[in-house]
Amino acid sequence: MAGAAEVVIGNVHTFQVLFVDENNNPLAVNTPLIEVFRYDNAGVKVVLVPSTTMVVDPTELGRYLYPLTISSTNFVDGDTLYGNMTGVNPTTGDLARVEQTVNVVSPDRAHPGGGGTCGLRARFVRGGCP
Repeated sequence: MAGAAEVVIGNVHTFQVLFVDENNNPLAVNTPLIEVFRYDNAGVKVVLVPSTTMVVDPTELGRYLYPLTISSTNFVDGDTLYGNMTGVNPTTGDLARVEQTVNVVSPDRAHPGGGGTCGLRARFVRGGCP
């Protein structure tokens, strides 16, 4: 399972999904929608973006995008956002659902270069592998 994405307050996070058919071929779906939400301290779901149409990525068949500005007036360090993305296969009528988790961090906690909080760092050294 993939880890959560990370976005720094003040930046834009683009939710994205690539829909594929049963043969893993990119698929232009009907009704590509996204709902963005989080849970409050009481565990109640708070919808931030109600069901909204995603934008078609003109450079790649089957890929859809939704940019969301993470402003300091709406989000705080430690918020976790969920993007629930759906699309309908035009041939079969089947509904595909994908969820992306995004952790919100303050600028002072962000890693240089936009890395995640998992503690992994890439370091390039001259001379190759030992």
